[in-house]
Amino acid sequence: MPRVTHTPRAVISSFAGIAVAASLLAATVPAHADEDLTDPPQTGAPAAGEFASPDPQDPSAHALPRNTPGNAGVPGSDSPVPPGSQISPDSPVSAGAPSLVPTLAGATPAGRPDLSRVAGVSRFETAVTIARYTFITPPKTVYLAEGWKLADAMAAGSLRDGPVLLTASHNLHAAVKAYLQEIKPEKVIALGGTGSIPEKVLEQAKVSETTELGRIAGADRFETANEIAKYAFPDGSNIVYVTDGTGSQGVIGPDALTGASLRNGPILFGSRQNGLSADTLDVISHLGAKEIVQLGSNQLGSYKPTRYLAGPHRYATAVEVSKQVMKDHPEVHIAYLTNGLVLADSVAAGGRLDDGSVLLTEPDWLPYAVCEHIRTSGIKKVIALGGDSTVTPEVLNAANEYAQNPAKPCLQTRPVVRGWVAPGYYLQAVDKITPPPGTVVPQSGWNGTKVREVRARLGVGVPLNASMTFDRATRNAVVRFQRRSGLPASGVVDYATWVRLTGRPWNMDNFQMQPPPLKANREQRIDAMLSFARGQIGTPYTWGGAGPTGDGYDCSGLALQALYAAGIDPQPINVISHAAPTYRTSKQLYAHPGLQKLPFAYRIPGDLVFWQGRGGIYHVAIYVGSNQVIESSYGYTRQRPLYKWGNIAPYIVRPLAT
Repeated sequence: MPRVTHTPRAVISSFAGIAVAASLLAATVPAHADEDLTDPPQTGAPAAGEFASPDPQDPSAHALPRNTPGNAGVPGSDSPVPPGSQISPDSPVSAGAPSLVPTLAGATPAGRPDLSRVAGVSRFETAVTIARYTFITPPKTVYLAEGWKLADAMAAGSLRDGPVLLTASHNLHAAVKAYLQEIKPEKVIALGGTGSIPEKVLEQAKVSETTELGRIAGADRFETANEIAKYAFPDGSNIVYVTDGTGSQGVIGPDALTGASLRNGPILFGSRQNGLSADTLDVISHLGAKEIVQLGSNQLGSYKPTRYLAGPHRYATAVEVSKQVMKDHPEVHIAYLTNGLVLADSVAAGGRLDDGSVLLTEPDWLPYAVCEHIRTSGIKKVIALGGDSTVTPEVLNAANEYAQNPAKPCLQTRPVVRGWVAPGYYLQAVDKITPPPGTVVPQSGWNGTKVREVRARLGVGVPLNASMTFDRATRNAVVRFQRRSGLPASGVVDYATWVRLTGRPWNMDNFQMQPPPLKANREQRIDAMLSFARGQIGTPYTWGGAGPTGDGYDCSGLALQALYAAGIDPQPINVISHAAPTYRTSKQLYAHPGLQKLPFAYRIPGDLVFWQGRGGIYHVAIYVGSNQVIESSYGYTRQRPLYKWGNIAPYIVRPLAT
């Protein structure tokens, strides 16, 4: 049996001859060697009406998205709120507008605030917000789980006497500590081994002399789930729920999250390959379970449950669970809606939200099965768990419309929606970049990655400088190579010469970054643009180059590919014309009629900043904020201070017009 500790009071559970040993921080349970991230680190937007700063302890936290309710009125925001304006806690839209989700009389149990969204600025603060929402009276027990490896928190759905808070494994999160100091719980219990919640982190949760600390843990996620089950149901349980504990890529699936709403039994984990372990079967036996219900349809080895609560996908499985909850508890008329791909915002909910069930959605579309359930089941109100980026206001609004108007038909397929539309005659986003018009034939006067490759292969330049123009020295070296190779000595690198010299694809300079889907909003496009640029840092400089990584960029080649990454196609500029003799892409970008120009003082991240001299525009860089730019200049791509050198042009170009 795994080594386990619990708090030394009545927390000790004993049944069927199994006693759980008690000590105070005595055991050193090994780290979960099999655990990994349940979902990628991600920060949800703050709850509507919250003016929250980025969370310094959350590695995923960034500055708040622009043009969102969470940062309205914050200095630097695109949408300042007039002085004296207020945003209602129930409104996920801007100040002065009506609430997107109407307040429904009688829909929220007495004592809980009538909200449309429960969220914080990060997964850690969202968990605290859920705790405040769920436990109107301060709880006496608090459970602590690792915030990046979510298996332990998901196994804790049956722990209903206190909230599950998330923290990083290296330090107790500041929001969690502040909440603990406020409520002063009698007990704080870590979930999982010391590799998930180290002793030093648990000790930081001792906010008073009387706070008792404990731990529920096994050697891995499967055994920890077993220990939680024994702790939560010391007198046994007639029903046990089992689900896939590893998922398709070694990460736990979402069915344990939605299944926690069932309340009447613990959730245990199995695996697709091995089914249920001997220890898990032993726990089921000692609990005295008469019915084993599997959540989700993934086969757990050769194990056969009593019955399934499952659909063809995670969204439909959540619907089947919700139907069972509403059958068992006819008083339930609330659905909590959370992102089906990003589980962190709602993992703290578990079975503690006892007035409703948890449904899953895509961030920008309400799946048909979920919509039909909301429309026909008697659900009266839908509340989002997580910020606007995980469940958009549009989806939340639609869900509540279906709840209130059962006659309205659900959409069976995802509508084509543009997440961002440029004003006026500025360039609109595209989902396909115009293909390049051929390829560069390296010859006198041309530049670009193919010229760089030719010069590098022939060793042109003393010292070697493989990033410049196809000059006379390059032509002479090509002629010599062609003569040695028995090829026509034209001095032009035609297809035959190219293949013999390099062995690389003839159209290697046709590289183009792929744009995001049309549904991407402006913030997502800027993120894609800046993420691309940051990913090229350290890539060598190539005059006339436009990538890919390793083959090099010049300043405007980097900017052009960043625009592609955002879905902006500034035709007639393209990767081939960019390499042509005397062509200056930076000048063309500065003068492009489809790109918005604004005074330099108005710069925001995602804008293009230019430098000028007597000959006009000669350099461009991508503004990333805080007076920093990413540029490609002689040497390599780098991030550097904006004001380091040169004469900055009086206007910036805003590719994603506002």
